[in-house]
Amino acid sequence: MSNLYSFMEVFNFVNKTPYNLVQPNSLNIIWFYDACMPIAFKTMSHGEIPVGFFNIDTDMILIHNYFVFASDFCEWIIDWTKSKKDLNDEREMYVIKNPKDIGDLMGAISGRVFTGFIGEVYKKYPFPDKPEGFRQKPEGFKTRKNIEKVIDGFAVSESIKITTSKKGKTIAIGDYVFSREHFHEVISYIWRGGMPKWKDNERPEYVKEMMKAVITSQHWLFRSKAMEI
Repeated sequence: MSNLYSFMEVFNFVNKTPYNLVQPNSLNIIWFYDACMPIAFKTMSHGEIPVGFFNIDTDMILIHNYFVFASDFCEWIIDWTKSKKDLNDEREMYVIKNPKDIGDLMGAISGRVFTGFIGEVYKKYPFPDKPEGFRQKPEGFKTRKNIEKVIDGFAVSESIKITTSKKGKTIAIGDYVFSREHFHEVISYIWRGGMPKWKDNERPEYVKEMMKAVITSQHWLFRSKAMEI
């Protein structure tokens, strides 16, 4: 898991750097953004991919080109903690197939370029003017209907297969295969509220319930050394 820049570095960068000096990669999401919201997590299938929150006003998270509300994802995890065998599950997720439709997060944060899904979200919920405002909002689930209307124009809803392998100590979320340890990092990331952390250190109830289920689970996926919380 990489987190290369502090918030102040990013904040100063986006407010002082001409946008034409900041060019997105082929996914139209610049890797610099892992300092802001999503973080680059290791997978066993695709190397490092972005995973996490991308706007403080919504609890939606991305897993590369998959999108899901954290409230749903935490409920899934709670269900998985109750299993006594390897997972063989399917869950509905939004999938953005065209990378350009994801958008340019750095451009949206800077308030200069609003493309794709992320650009439309930032039109409604701009990046905060002051550093102290950069905190993940525990009430982000309340914007769900607005975000659903936006993402419907860019994504399709698909049934994504989730499987685990006790032998390989892995969990596959669709195309993306995580080791148990790296999946634990994703859980810990949500628990903390991502890079900005939860506003006033107040976690949503669904996050608290998720972690309670995780630390008491007897499923091998969740049983190992204590996760970083």
